[in-house]
Amino acid sequence: MSNFLIFHDESPVVIKWKIKVDPPLSARRFCYLSPCLILILTNDNCLYEGHFNEENNCITFEDLIQIGVEDMQFNKVLRRIYIVTCKGQVFFQFFDADMSHLSSQWKEIVFASIESLEEQVVIKRVSCSAEGVLFVSRSDDDVYALGKCGDHFRFDFDQPKLIHPFKYPVHIINVVGGDNFFIFLARKYLNESSNYTNEPQQYEKLPDLVCSDVRTESSQHPSTNSINVCDYRSQNENLEPNTQLIIDQGSALLQTVVYTFEASNRNAMGTRDQVKRDSLFAFEQLRDIGICDISAGREHAIARSIDGRLYHWGWNGHRELMSNSTTEWVSDNSSNLVESCCRGDQTILLTARGELYENNKNIYKGGKDIFAAHVNTVSSSLLCSGPLILYNGHQYKIEFCNLRTHLQNQLKTMITFYKRYQQLNTLANKIVKELQQVWYQFKNVILLLISVLHSLERFYCGDNNNPLELVFIKYRPASIKILEVYMVAYCDTYSINGFADADKTLRPTPTSCADYNYQNLMKMFQQPFQISPYLLRILEQLEKDDEMFNDHIQAWEYFTRKNRIELELAESTRDFWLSNTRNTKIARFKSKDRRVILSSTSVPLKLLHSIGLTTQTFILFSDCLCHVHHHVTVYPLIALWLKMEENGIRLITPEKNFILTARNEHDKELWYDQLESSIKMALNLREKAKVPEVRDISYSFTTNHSVYGGVNVTGNFSNGVMHGKCRLEFPNGKLYFGEVIHGVIEGYGLMYSPKVGSYKGDFRNGKFSGYGSLVISEKKMYEGYFRNGLFHGHGHFKQNDSVYIGEFQDNNKFGYGVLDFIICGDKYMGFFADNKRCGDGIYITSKGDYFEGAFINDELTGKCSALFQNHSFYEGELTLVGPNGLGKYYMPLTNPLEELCEISLNESVNNQQITGSTLSGQLSGKWDQIHITSGLMEFNRTFMKYPTSLGLHATSNDRKWCALFINYEEELFGDLAKSTQFDKPLTFALWNRVIAFVTKQREIVIDPIIDRELSLLQRKRNENRADFRNDFDAKFEKLSLNASLDFEKFELKKRSRSQDTLSITNDLETNIDLLNLLKKLEEGGSDEHDFLLSSENRNFNNLPSNFFESHKAVNDLTMQLKMDLIPQCGFTELNLEDFNVIKEYLASAFKYRHHPFYHLNQRITATFYRSYGCWKMKPTPFLAKNALLEWESISQRVYKIIRKLFPALPEDYCVLEGNKREVVSHITLLYPLLLSECVYSTLFLLYASKYSHKDELYRQNLLRAEKFDNTQLISALQLDRDLVRIVDTSEFEEAVVLLKQLKKKRNPMGMLTVIENCMGQVTKASQNVVNVFLSADIVMPLTLMLLLRAAIPHLGAELALLDDLTDCKNFQFEMNGIRGYCYTTLKASYEHLTTKLTFELK
Repeated sequence: MSNFLIFHDESPVVIKWKIKVDPPLSARRFCYLSPCLILILTNDNCLYEGHFNEENNCITFEDLIQIGVEDMQFNKVLRRIYIVTCKGQVFFQFFDADMSHLSSQWKEIVFASIESLEEQVVIKRVSCSAEGVLFVSRSDDDVYALGKCGDHFRFDFDQPKLIHPFKYPVHIINVVGGDNFFIFLARKYLNESSNYTNEPQQYEKLPDLVCSDVRTESSQHPSTNSINVCDYRSQNENLEPNTQLIIDQGSALLQTVVYTFEASNRNAMGTRDQVKRDSLFAFEQLRDIGICDISAGREHAIARSIDGRLYHWGWNGHRELMSNSTTEWVSDNSSNLVESCCRGDQTILLTARGELYENNKNIYKGGKDIFAAHVNTVSSSLLCSGPLILYNGHQYKIEFCNLRTHLQNQLKTMITFYKRYQQLNTLANKIVKELQQVWYQFKNVILLLISVLHSLERFYCGDNNNPLELVFIKYRPASIKILEVYMVAYCDTYSINGFADADKTLRPTPTSCADYNYQNLMKMFQQPFQISPYLLRILEQLEKDDEMFNDHIQAWEYFTRKNRIELELAESTRDFWLSNTRNTKIARFKSKDRRVILSSTSVPLKLLHSIGLTTQTFILFSDCLCHVHHHVTVYPLIALWLKMEENGIRLITPEKNFILTARNEHDKELWYDQLESSIKMALNLREKAKVPEVRDISYSFTTNHSVYGGVNVTGNFSNGVMHGKCRLEFPNGKLYFGEVIHGVIEGYGLMYSPKVGSYKGDFRNGKFSGYGSLVISEKKMYEGYFRNGLFHGHGHFKQNDSVYIGEFQDNNKFGYGVLDFIICGDKYMGFFADNKRCGDGIYITSKGDYFEGAFINDELTGKCSALFQNHSFYEGELTLVGPNGLGKYYMPLTNPLEELCEISLNESVNNQQITGSTLSGQLSGKWDQIHITSGLMEFNRTFMKYPTSLGLHATSNDRKWCALFINYEEELFGDLAKSTQFDKPLTFALWNRVIAFVTKQREIVIDPIIDRELSLLQRKRNENRADFRNDFDAKFEKLSLNASLDFEKFELKKRSRSQDTLSITNDLETNIDLLNLLKKLEEGGSDEHDFLLSSENRNFNNLPSNFFESHKAVNDLTMQLKMDLIPQCGFTELNLEDFNVIKEYLASAFKYRHHPFYHLNQRITATFYRSYGCWKMKPTPFLAKNALLEWESISQRVYKIIRKLFPALPEDYCVLEGNKREVVSHITLLYPLLLSECVYSTLFLLYASKYSHKDELYRQNLLRAEKFDNTQLISALQLDRDLVRIVDTSEFEEAVVLLKQLKKKRNPMGMLTVIENCMGQVTKASQNVVNVFLSADIVMPLTLMLLLRAAIPHLGAELALLDDLTDCKNFQFEMNGIRGYCYTTLKASYEHLTTKLTFELK
């Protein structure tokens, strides 16, 4: 049985199906071809042929004519049947009145595209008048025409032509035709943006109103409550997009236009005249009122709006209309209208109860013949053709009929007001600003109501049986937001009597609104408040069948209750201001968004112990409590804490603490309740929520506060006191962001002062204390430790002409440090006192001259030593400028190149006998021009190569960098740093400090607010850069709250696992990049060895960008979890397995940027690099051994810190036996971790300078060896020719590749392993050659070939550094084994290649 009915002469027609298919459920098109033949197009795209027997009032469907049909129309004059297929093709055939069946032959109509290269035109709709046919394309809504329609178009009947009836592109929703006219229902491509978006939106079709993350899979109503209906968390996340979707759909449904053109105007155009027009006519009366459907008869037409109104126009010759113009049809039957259509001269109406009316005459009462409804996608419920009416039956939800009607009436009223007072919008924008916001939000409510009605109508008619698709349910938060925004706009305007003020402006203004008055204005803007009760009633009706709607009911009830409260508050606020128009003290509190909650004039309240004769008034506003006395005091509610006490209500603010009393207990409780609820509202808390003691708020201190006068604070407060992370803006432009504890700046924070600078680091009692970084200007910066706002402890300070790293005491250099004069290139390494060099020290000039002695009052005096680059030296009394008293000057005569070429790699600083001249006596003057007061010149004398007093005034390594390690342990361990007895509880306490440090650093790095504050401080610095002080030493004495600073120039560049302070050395000082020179020499260099240490015509200001990139900081989740755990080993006992676990943990700790060992490594690396790695010209070779011994001392002190966490580690060293033998000491444990690229490269530069002459001979031999192949090279070296077979093997080539890896290793064990593996590969190569036995006689020649082919630049420096690194008892086992043998062989081969030029080029 089909789900539609057909009526003829006001009675149902019997429908019979003789086709062996299931009867279709609903019909899309219906054509009455002749008194005996009809066509019906069903919603499953099937075209059926039926025969009508008028006598029996029966229709029999016998044939299925066509499938895949989307649209169908019949032109009565042309006698043509047109069909549109689902593919967009158009076919037709002729039909004569005497035909009893359609032909199976269809002719296709070809549409000519605009451009020949375009694809075929795809049609979606066809419509016919008496003599014309219109086609609408699917993609661009282009219109094609056949036949004629007056002067609008006249074309051939076989070839459709493209016409352009519209001036602007539109989306055609529907097109219908009468006898001599066509009507279009269209929507413009909208470009207007709503209140909820900044992007223009186009509406080619109705928005889907479905987000991908909240789309329901089925339109069926869920049968159980267990089904996950909708993810409302995602609704809240998508609040703005969902709100925009509602506004978009409402706009698309509202902003429609009806167009028509007619062959001969018989008022079918609704123009109230019969003037013939040759262009498209737009119905201005039907514009933007939500027309959703149109229908046409022979000479009249009707249009239906979404609010249920019916409009009609056309020729009224048969009294089918009530008037002869475009008029709303008002009758008893049109009040609950669902659908309408035209049939010839008749108008058919379908009501919400399923009743049919023909020209106000009931022809069907509905209900009894309604079939069991299925989910239908029916475009129209009514179809008319000839004398027949087809009704697609629906199972209407009658219980929602009245609610639907109420909402329609509500929308009708709002649209009527909106259209009637449309001119008020222009007036509001130009004159009455009070109405701007409420008028704009009023339209958004209309759009919401349209969207709600659209979804409700589909649900009511059964097109969608899932109530969860109702807009106010599916998008509940967005729907409530639209109404809430309007409610706020209305209350804001009403509370300050804005509507009355607007009325005063509008009343004398001449307008077209003849019926304008204040009552109508208020009635208009009060309409939206009547919507939510109807929505609640719908939800209550739905809840009767399913309890799942209870949450929705609670949400809408909460909004309705809140709505009522807000309206009452707006009313009381309006009355309050009307009664206090002359009170000038509180007039400034009158604003749109402020409400009056309670006043002491109505409910008395006063201060405890206040004087009785004084007049006091307390006014509770929605955002503050106002105390009106001699002056007005304001207490913001967000910064107000309440406590109920016996004698009254205690109020706590960030500045005051007082008690208020009332007349009786009732009044006290009333005030307390109102204060509490107002605070909740100010904090955006729910009604049942508890007022939090800790709040994240903004507060401005008064100017008379003792500490924070005039400061604006944003951050955490606890019971009226700043506690937690806060942002402070001082009136003098100073900014602070960081931790505040009990009202005092303490912990980690950022501070900026426009006239001082920027600071990032630790605070204590409001002053800089602990580790931090300070930027005073672009060329004056400090990073290190502070105490009481002063530089105190280890620090790194850069000024315009120098960089100092070392100890400070109360802002002065005091203790050991290194002062690098970055302009001239000189460097001092020694002790300071009161910012002056004082005590033993070393001074090295940019030329490489070396001075060692005692400094007094910043001057070198007394008996000292001086070594010069020409290998002469001086002992005696001197200054940096020249000799100054009794002394002796030594001038060697030997050739330094020949001398050094004869020195082996095992040479130490111990003196050797050399010959030369000496000058002794009373000497003065300058070093390049010595004055002899009395003296003795001796020639050909034998003396030691170096001064005998060399090293006497050098600072011992255990006295260097003491402050660095002391301050670091205090920073990490706090009061436990000085503990000497290490038991298990203390060890765990120390580990807890480590984990706390890691957690704090992680919070600092990942805090998103810090990045924002950094950008703000950077902007501030740029704005005030000209005001930075450069006279820091003279004026900057105390760093406290009154002198705060910047930090971003010290932001650490993550260059390697050597750490933060490296960025300072890279950005702030001038230094030489010898590694870059070595790389150039490796690639091709110069023939002159002096090129290595020459820097003429070069300005090496910075290290290369990849200088510190050997190990990058790791910060992944796995590392984070690992660093948050305490290793369960190394506390009491130590075995090989525990030692491996310790090594693994330390390897991760030194890489993890939040770990304290990472920060320690950074500071150590920066200190060591500043001492031995920054040179203006070239490093002096005298420092090579000293640097290595200092590094060993640093490693030992780091090892002591590690032993506090792993007490089982040996104090000196031990040997662990297991699967392999392992020596445990600070060298084997820490050298692989601490010898980063920066540290190793710094040591290597010194050794490269010391052994440059030997490496130059080695390089020259390499250049000569490149000219020969293996056979020629063996011949030139006078080696056994059988070695060629070994050298040519792939194993030997692999040994060459392995040896080149020596350059990439940064620790002794790694380098020895490379050498061992390389020599093992050489052994393997010899074993693969027949008749060659590997003996000691051929190992040396093969090693010579290996060194010449590997061509490792500066191999002498590498081997010398490795020699010194392994010169200890920790490596005795290694050096006495196979690794030592391989290393000795390699070193001997190098010595052979550097004693002389081994072979000449032939």
